[in-house]
Amino acid sequence: MLADNLRSFIAIMNLCDVIIGNDGGAINMAKALNKPSFTIFSSHVDKNDWATFEDGQQNISVHLSDYKPELVENLPNKEIKSNSANLYSKFTPDLFKDQIIFFINQHL
Repeated sequence: MLADNLRSFIAIMNLCDVIIGNDGGAINMAKALNKPSFTIFSSHVDKNDWATFEDGQQNISVHLSDYKPELVENLPNKEIKSNSANLYSKFTPDLFKDQIIFFINQHL
């Protein structure tokens, strides 16, 4: 089922139990509807600026810097962004496997 406008998307999201995905509008709308969220942040996005409502239960988020901070710390955002494909290849699901299993077990 696809929504062709924002109102339709919100109506569909309201029928969902949880959302798992990249940070963005869909995640934020789901949080506004009080839906549990598991958010995967891009390496060039500062998780501390955008990880709203994080509590380790209802809303959980992950970022490459949570697991491999040496890959992004002290680098300018422009450099991180231009190297995003390489950084994504290092942000493998096994890094956050335990967290996503916990999230699924809590909410499904």
